[in-house]
Amino acid sequence: LTFHKKDRLLVCHHCYWKEGASDLCPACRNISLILMGAGTQRVEETLRKIFPHHRVIRMDADTTRPKLAHFRLLEEFRQERGAILLGTQMITKGLHFPNVTLVGVVSADTALNLPDFRAAERTFQLLTQVSGRSGRGEKEGKVIVQSYNPTNYAVQLAVAQDYDSFYEEEVGKRDDLGYPPFSQIINLIFLSKDKQVAEDGSTTLKKMLGGSRLAEKGLEILGPAPCPLPRVKNFYRWHIIIKMKGDGQEKNFIREVLNSFYRRKKEELRLVVDVDPVWIM
Repeated sequence: LTFHKKDRLLVCHHCYWKEGASDLCPACRNISLILMGAGTQRVEETLRKIFPHHRVIRMDADTTRPKLAHFRLLEEFRQERGAILLGTQMITKGLHFPNVTLVGVVSADTALNLPDFRAAERTFQLLTQVSGRSGRGEKEGKVIVQSYNPTNYAVQLAVAQDYDSFYEEEVGKRDDLGYPPFSQIINLIFLSKDKQVAEDGSTTLKKMLGGSRLAEKGLEILGPAPCPLPRVKNFYRWHIIIKMKGDGQEKNFIREVLNSFYRRKKEELRLVVDVDPVWIM
């Protein structure tokens, strides 16, 4: 849950659950609750204390909700000398401000903790992209990166702007673990407003895919398990991940199993077949 200070609400941005913030733990009634992390509102407060004479312009989902808010905020930043632009990933790429000479990245390695085989790649991309916002004019730029895992190769090589070394490191790890481009991945996502229906659907399909014969077909099955985001927009989510190495015979086998599953599945269950998923959350 994310704390929204203005309304004193705890909000899940995925399933839309909201509840009032309390000073008491709902489980044990302990009063020693503290807010953790560095959301944009907290960073904004800190910046205003450190730089009281500079305007802080915050760009996030809350401040950009009104129509044309993006353009208005960016233009204000462009026009105001000494302003500080604070934002989420929406300000990491595509912006050109020649007078920007300093970029700071807070908690740069957050994405490394996500259960996704592209986590290191996304972290490297983010850091190299945001670094490119500094020093785009005649003046030299500087980038300061805050990381809880500064020895990670994605962070170190992004700071060094060493694309070739990152490629070699990442490709080696993908090869060892059998992830793309050395295999093809299919993410089967089971959605239902009934949690048990979603779980039962994933278990049923796993049984239909078979067990000991999968290796002979060049297939590896991960799951079933709850998705990393187990509930989105009131739908419970379970998934099965299929790693596939080989030719079209494996695809034909999976297609036949899916067709059979569709004929027998419950109406209240939705199945999403995501081939070569960009995101496994």
